[in-house]
Amino acid sequence: MSIIQKKLLVFSALASVLVLLAYDARPHFDKGLIQLKRQNNSAQRHWSLFYDQSFVFYEGPFRYQDDINQIRDLIEPGHIVLSDLATSYYAAASLPVYVRNVHRHQGRTQSSSWQKLIDQRIACNLHKQEVFLTFKEFIDTELRQNGLRGQPLFKYVLVNKDINNKNLRLDCLWHRRAIVMENILSVAELKFEGEFLNLYEINDRLATSAPEGQ
Repeated sequence: MSIIQKKLLVFSALASVLVLLAYDARPHFDKGLIQLKRQNNSAQRHWSLFYDQSFVFYEGPFRYQDDINQIRDLIEPGHIVLSDLATSYYAAASLPVYVRNVHRHQGRTQSSSWQKLIDQRIACNLHKQEVFLTFKEFIDTELRQNGLRGQPLFKYVLVNKDINNKNLRLDCLWHRRAIVMENILSVAELKFEGEFLNLYEINDRLATSAPEGQ
């Protein structure tokens, strides 16, 4: 094989590789695909020329750091906090607490009572008397049983009020945050009201008292 033939073969192989790479790289330069993923709350965040850093800033916990730092000084470490799905991850990463509202494949085996609370969206419908009484009974049972076992207590509710973070929109605890904030006061006390986050602490006396109609 002559030198010219060898060069042609190399150039042909290189051109073929470049064509394949260009075809595979197309999604990384597709602005419409990024917008489609964001509109549908896609968890896929592949590198893209058009994935703006503002998306990372506004759809993450960076703006909550001042609130989180103040909350850290108020909570008793080692207990359980209930929040929406995204904020649960932020809390688990930034605060000395346990969370229960996580993706199934990323959590340990959940108790049936917690699974029922989350799956049936009980905390999202506290404005309904029968649902509120179910929630209150759940707290009472958790406090008694875990207290006897020396396990972490369900002690806090964390409400995220941010309206710009699209990740929050996957959970009814964010969509119905006004209902949560209004009705949780029947069993908890507002411990902190920040720019983005409200922290409520379960009141043992209220939570374990005889249920009262609303």
